Amino acid sequence: MTPGHRWGVSLAAAATTIALVAGSAATANAAPPTVPAIDLPAGNSGDSSFIFEYGAPSPPSRLLTIGSDTTRILFDPPFGPAGPEMFCKLVASDGTTIAERLWEDDWWSTDHGLDVPAGAISDDGALYTASCVTQMESRSEARWTLVGDAGAPAELTLNHSAEKATRITERDPLDGCCAPDDIAIAPGERIRIRGSAGIWFPLGSAVRLEARIEGSSGGTVPAEQVSATSDGSVLGLTIPSGIAAAPGDRLRVFVESTSTVSGGATSADQVLTRLWNHSFVVAEKQATTTALTLDRRYALTSRTAVNARVVVTDPAGGQVDGTVTLIVDGRSGPATTVVGTGSASAVLRLPALSRGPHTVVAVFGGSERLLGSTSPTRQVRILL
Repeated sequence: MTPGHRWGVSLAAAATTIALVAGSAATANAAPPTVPAIDLPAGNSGDSSFIFEYGAPSPPSRLLTIGSDTTRILFDPPFGPAGPEMFCKLVASDGTTIAERLWEDDWWSTDHGLDVPAGAISDDGALYTASCVTQMESRSEARWTLVGDAGAPAELTLNHSAEKATRITERDPLDGCCAPDDIAIAPGERIRIRGSAGIWFPLGSAVRLEARIEGSSGGTVPAEQVSATSDGSVLGLTIPSGIAAAPGDRLRVFVESTSTVSGGATSADQVLTRLWNHSFVVAEKQATTTALTLDRRYALTSRTAVNARVVVTDPAGGQVDGTVTLIVDGRSGPATTVVGTGSASAVLRLPALSRGPHTVVAVFGGSERLLGSTSPTRQVRILL
């Protein structure tokens, strides 16, 4: 095997799932932009599924009661049927179904009532759950937690009441717009999934990140190998370098980010899960080196031009094609395409810089047959 090539041994054909969970601190250890990665789009929001939850034994502002005198429930969930059917039911705390009803094409033209059998409900504080669900491409469900109480009405209306809401959960698939399937990837490479700020989670929320890899390969993913930027715009995942995978194996990477913005006594918790998945094919890739030189170490003012020359080399002498990016003081500039045989180079101008020292790093992002690489750090100082 040529030095620099990386992969593990072949696995048996049985599918294996790799799971990873990281807590809200995951955003603090996000891999810096100087780590080469395969950049992919998060894409746009897809058809979200929702769960609306209402009612709780406490506080009193959220109490919803049902009792032995209740003979009918009228449903008015916060959604219409996403298709020809709506199914509602009332169940006891042990999961026993007390009553249920399926509305088909008659949802729009009939009442939305469910009859409660006599003697089915106690008045001793027992918990019950009423729910309605509709589904076509996406799913919407409303759940009401009810407490058995002798003062409950004979006819109970269950609807969207903001002051009774305890949690609203959204599962939103991202479409990864326009990224081709079966992108070549090598064990040890990193995937960087980009979008606008907040695409993965809103700022200030508690975040739980999960990633799994399905295919004919398996292994353990360290928790520190998945992370996100604090503004929720980029999520990164490293394919384990020790994963057993042969060239040509196909892997599907699934990523989830679940964020929670806590509510209060009169406002609901907001839970958002964003989901993304993509198909990759395992490939043998050649290691590269990236060199960076600056045409000066000192510049008089910010108006003085400072140029950087970046050279990417394939030690095996093959075709070099891809993009290089300058990282100045931790901030990425635009990507520049480089092409060559054995090596490829580009001369890039640094942005205007303020007085003082500045660090510069060049990153080659890799290609279908080449691993990415990062240059040593260089420094330039602006004198005035």
